Amino acid sequence: MSPGGDASGIGPAERVGFEIGQEVGGRFVVEQVLGTSEGGTSYLVGERSANRKMVLKVLDIAITEETAYQALRDRIKEGSQVRHKNLMQVFGLGREGGAVFVAMEYVEGQTLSRQVSRRREVGQAMSPRSVLNIIAHVCQALQVVHETTVHGTLTPLNVYVTSKGKVKVSNLVFGRIVAEALYPHGQGLFRTSPFVAPEVRADPSALSPLADVYSVGLLTAELLSSSPLEPAGQGIRARALEVAASYGPDFAWLMEQALAEDPSQRMRSVSELREALSDVIDGMVSGGAGSLDEEVGAASVDTGGEEEEAPASVALPAPPPEPAPLPAPPPAAAEEEDPFARAARILSQKSGGGASQDNGESRYLTSKDGLDYGPYTRDQVVAQLQRDEVDEFTIVLDRITQERVPLGEMPVFRQAVAAYLPVREERRRREQEQREKVVETAKTAGKWTIGAGVLGGVLIGLLFAGWWFFIRPQPAELPQEVLFADLGTTYRMEPPPREFSTVTVDKDLMSLIFAKDEPAAARRGVGRRVGRRGAGPGGAGAGYGDDENVSTLDLGDEGSDGHVLTDEEINGTIRQNFGGIRECILSEFKRNPGFKGVTVQFFIKPSGSTGGVQIIGSGGAVAECLKGRFRAMSFPKHGGLNKGVTYPLRLQ
Repeated sequence: MSPGGDASGIGPAERVGFEIGQEVGGRFVVEQVLGTSEGGTSYLVGERSANRKMVLKVLDIAITEETAYQALRDRIKEGSQVRHKNLMQVFGLGREGGAVFVAMEYVEGQTLSRQVSRRREVGQAMSPRSVLNIIAHVCQALQVVHETTVHGTLTPLNVYVTSKGKVKVSNLVFGRIVAEALYPHGQGLFRTSPFVAPEVRADPSALSPLADVYSVGLLTAELLSSSPLEPAGQGIRARALEVAASYGPDFAWLMEQALAEDPSQRMRSVSELREALSDVIDGMVSGGAGSLDEEVGAASVDTGGEEEEAPASVALPAPPPEPAPLPAPPPAAAEEEDPFARAARILSQKSGGGASQDNGESRYLTSKDGLDYGPYTRDQVVAQLQRDEVDEFTIVLDRITQERVPLGEMPVFRQAVAAYLPVREERRRREQEQREKVVETAKTAGKWTIGAGVLGGVLIGLLFAGWWFFIRPQPAELPQEVLFADLGTTYRMEPPPREFSTVTVDKDLMSLIFAKDEPAAARRGVGRRVGRRGAGPGGAGAGYGDDENVSTLDLGDEGSDGHVLTDEEINGTIRQNFGGIRECILSEFKRNPGFKGVTVQFFIKPSGSTGGVQIIGSGGAVAECLKGRFRAMSFPKHGGLNKGVTYPLRLQ
């Protein structure tokens, strides 16, 4: 998929939507309105066949050309093949009435915009370590996206944190499609979102992975800022650089590289940005700046739209308090006591020196793939150890003491680790023994199977040889004149026709076939009328004729009376099969309301059966359905060669 996109044939539309309880596409039932954004309205639906929840997002676009709709389906399908644990999966594009919608994964969580907004309401800020955890997951997802395409519309509104603490990036492909379609009309995220790179706001065809680097940089600054970047009364980029400068020169340099207005001066990839951010934050921690390591808090929230109902409150730890000025600090204190060390000292005093006690507190973070997860209580960490989700070498951080060591070396876990290791080794030994027994049993069974197979083959060969040489009846010799009898006296081989004549169709018949409501004439039995000379048995049960044969085999002298088929007789036989043909047409109307018909080309053998059925002007399901109907037809017998027919099955 190319970074750019063709938005021709689509444009803005009046907002349309679904009703609660409405059935969509014969597959989904609308359960709840999730929210509305500039790009469309999202609905929580139930998928009947799979018994699962999904999100349908009705896009604020209108399709003005059928080719444009097919092009969008192809783009959505290609984008749905991009899979990653941090991407909200897109399943496909559909239409219902005048609504164009995208089906996508449903997750319980909340947007980063809502999460950060709630923390600001209570005067809390997100710590650098938490920001790194979120941005690292976002970069992992974008790194996979950039192998085939570009996101282009990354904002805090389309990054979610699930109730289980997982980061999910949404709006892949379709967010960009809507932005491209609305751009020429002065609308859409490419025009209105401050998180879109400046070169894309000027020209959407300039979209590249470097534009996502810019968006991730602004997203980082937004998470670290104590107030929203956008309403700051100055450019969002300048405000982001100001926030970065408050975290030190290294962080300011990093944001300068990520937010360069010239794309050629930016960091070259999101993975480079992630690594630089990790280095800077690690340096801040090791340099004594301190950071609050915490799990990404998340509560249940609607996930389809960018605006959600109010989620349940989440208890979030407060940031380190600002130190009060001291008139005369002790000479030995070179810097203010770290707040985590102060908390550890107070806890130690209250518990009689047992700083390692947790009293059921969620204070431990476990490290996996370079990222911190948690917080967990001591019992939860021990349970993970017993499930082999972590081991004695997993790095664990105590948020109170700021001690970061392997699990087996942390005093509070030593006894549990020492007690579990023998149990784990014994279990592994038994599992290995069981595997060896299974392998040995399989080998023994294989040897017996091979031996039995060889023996059985030898016996069958001996039995066959005895039958062939001693029991098999010898064929009687036929006289030469019988052996080389002239087949031409019994069979006539008729070649396919080289010319096809166009039948003058019955307009009333066409009106009945293409009527979207069942006509009264059909209910009165119009399909039972026949042609002037009558027709053979038709319908789906008449049997199938030859198809695509280079020659046909006509038995006997059927049709040798020299009769020539008329257009009226052909129309009469097709009228007999009115019901089956109409079913094909109605099914296509459901998929394609603008369907106007096709041309059917085939030939009629002297016996009345059909062959060489071809559908001109359409393909897919309707073509296959009509082929089956015409192959099954039986026309009146006629004389002469195979008759070529071109039948315009079109709305008059």
